Amino acid sequence: MSLSKKEKIDYFIVFAVFLQSALVILQAIMIDVFRMDAEATTIYRVILSAVPMSLAIILSFRRNPTMFFITYLIAILLLLLHTIIFPNNAQYIEKYSLRFLLPMVIPSALCLITVRNIDFIEKVWYQISWIVFAEVLIYALAYFGGLFFITDYNMSFSYGCL
Repeated sequence: MSLSKKEKIDYFIVFAVFLQSALVILQAIMIDVFRMDAEATTIYRVILSAVPMSLAIILSFRRNPTMFFITYLIAILLLLLHTIIFPNNAQYIEKYSLRFLLPMVIPSALCLITVRNIDFIEKVWYQISWIVFAEVLIYALAYFGGLFFITDYNMSFSYGCL
């Protein structure tokens, strides 16, 4: 079965959004199992994440620019209002909203909203799940094989596993 151009775009958008989990697990494998430098692996993950996600955002924005503008306008107004009402939280809002909320969380949700065929979301979700399963299996085998020890909690890894 051949996919139309719009279906290929849907598939790409969903893949770019869900790829984040697999990349987080891959980064943990590179750090813990292969003992690579954490900063270098972060650069790899950001590049491998940013390129497809940037394209997905552009494609999604072209489908519904009004939704993007309204969503960001509301988000920024809420962040500013929160900063005015609770000035003690300003440093956290600045640090985390600029790092996660505005560039990753909101665009991911908006990208998924623009997908016209919901079947692609489920299909890609299962494909990415198998990739994550294989990565976690490698990670677990390396751990139980004594190649490394877990010394602290990694929230990103835990969310990636979910």
